[in-house]
Amino acid sequence: MTFLGELEEVLEVIFGICLNIAGDDIPEGVGELTSQKSLLPEVYAAREKVGVYIPKDDYQQEENEQKDMADQIERMTASLEVNQKQINDLQEKYSSELQHSDDLSKKLEATRNVWTIQATYYPQQKKI
Repeated sequence: MTFLGELEEVLEVIFGICLNIAGDDIPEGVGELTSQKSLLPEVYAAREKVGVYIPKDDYQQEENEQKDMADQIERMTASLEVNQKQINDLQEKYSSELQHSDDLSKKLEATRNVWTIQATYYPQQKKI
């Protein structure tokens, strides 16, 4: 809590007590409070100029939410890295399998060509 926030709370409590005790008549010796009450607009203006006062509970809740979000971002980043690694591994495996399939297709085509040539030049041989 800022100094201005504390000052504002103290002044509000004091004025509330004084007005409840005295009604509209402020007892002698409490005259300074009326001058302090007239300072409240200045306190509000200073608070607006310096920054917005956030109650401690709201501030704590905001801090907790920010920590939760930071933790969630950290977990999601770790998960993203794991998923990215899996994707990279699968892409490498896919490329490898694609290359293997291409090699096998070429071997099959070469084998077919050999069988075609043999059947053309040696028609009497039996195929196994």
